[in-house]
Amino acid sequence: MAADERRFLLFHCTPPPVDRYLIVPGERGLPTKLVAVKVTAQGDGQRAEMPFAKYERIAEFFLSDMTVDIAAVMKAGAERADADVE
Repeated sequence: MAADERRFLLFHCTPPPVDRYLIVPGERGLPTKLVAVKVTAQGDGQRAEMPFAKYERIAEFFLSDMTVDIAAVMKAGAERADADVE
């Protein structure tokens, strides 16, 4: 799993929940981005983004309510660690 994919998943695992998603077209040949936006209790906005095309790679970790299946992420991380050791 790439670092931007991992950051995007971790963003979903920490409160508050994601308020909305944006699809931002890339400029000057850059890829379209998927942006998750949260609004904190203080009214501050937080964002996590990644190339939209990469979402397919991590979609399996999202449940129907767009929360993250932490057990599945942990299992994938453990499998990856095992593969790196061999």
